[in-house]
Amino acid sequence: MERSAGTLIRDFVVFQLKLALDGLKDLLAIHLAVVAVIVDLLRKKEDVPPLFYRVVRMSERFERWLNLHRVKGQAKLPSRDGTSEDTPLGPVPDADSVIEELEILTQRKTGRNW
Repeated sequence: MERSAGTLIRDFVVFQLKLALDGLKDLLAIHLAVVAVIVDLLRKKEDVPPLFYRVVRMSERFERWLNLHRVKGQAKLPSRDGTSEDTPLGPVPDADSVIEELEILTQRKTGRNW
């Protein structure tokens, strides 16, 4: 697949932003998980679902939304065994869709196309 320098730079910048968001998510998840497990251990009610598992599910949903290793030029990246991996996307737009919308808005304002 041939790529222009602009596309390569755009994909690089988007990947760096996604890495930063993923790191921020991890940092927040660490602290939220600690607080949640302490609250869960101090709670006396057995019928209330543990907060810790809600933090885990929230982190998992963010991972799917971020879709860290997807690049604009490729919907699927080859896996180690040579097949393609699909990432299921829910009804909420993923990070790539949000970035693409921002890119379209920027292009409209500046008149510049990547």
